[in-house]
Amino acid sequence: CAVEVFGLLEDEENSRIVRVRVIAGIGLAKKDILGARV
Repeated sequence: CAVEVFGLLEDEENSRIVRVRVIAGIGLAKKDILGARV
């Protein structure tokens, strides 16, 4: 049971990191697009 819970927490942590990276990537892409337009 403990291992199962740890596995779930690990997955949640990984998905959170991935989400932050994706959001950061989208933010950078938007800056590049706006910069190119101006």
